[in-house]
Amino acid sequence: MAFSRYRVRVRDSQMCSAEVVVAVPDSYADVVERLCGEFDGRVPLSTVTRVLRECRDEVSCSPGDPCPVGLESFARQRLLTASVTAPEQSG
Repeated sequence: MAFSRYRVRVRDSQMCSAEVVVAVPDSYADVVERLCGEFDGRVPLSTVTRVLRECRDEVSCSPGDPCPVGLESFARQRLLTASVTAPEQSG
């Protein structure tokens, strides 16, 4: 399972503060956001979400579960292939 890490400043009841690192499992939306940023201008959002959904279905994880390790890499490989084989748009 992949995790995102966040730095958070917390205070206890005596107003002492500390900075802690919190690890939160990556969600489907986190992975979509990263892949969209990575493939911006090469692969449309609809393709990124379709490919990630297909990959998620193939590894049999449910939509509400945190994304398993490897799902993002699996989808990235497919998107790389799609971005190379996609016909160029004339404009």
